[in-house]
Amino acid sequence: KTGGWLNYGQYSNERVDELNALIAAEQDPTKQIPWIKEAAQIYMRECGAIPAHLRPTGYYWWPWLKNYYGEMTITDGGPGAIFPYIWIDQDLKADMGY
Repeated sequence: KTGGWLNYGQYSNERVDELNALIAAEQDPTKQIPWIKEAAQIYMRECGAIPAHLRPTGYYWWPWLKNYYGEMTITDGGPGAIFPYIWIDQDLKADMGY
């Protein structure tokens, strides 16, 4: 949305903002679908952003961290949502001397 904290490209479109408000207010996913499709078509038509990742990035984690495969998020808002699904294999950690 215009002015949103994840709107890094400063994209702004009045109709997309209207659709975002409708989507956010509607609890029924089947009613959201046409609005999502319309917003996506507008965004793609206007080419709202061209992401440019200019450097390679690597993520590393200990082998005893289980059910984690390098993903940074499972939502649009940061890594916190994935934490309940990750667990530590305490036996492997101890076997490795930690």
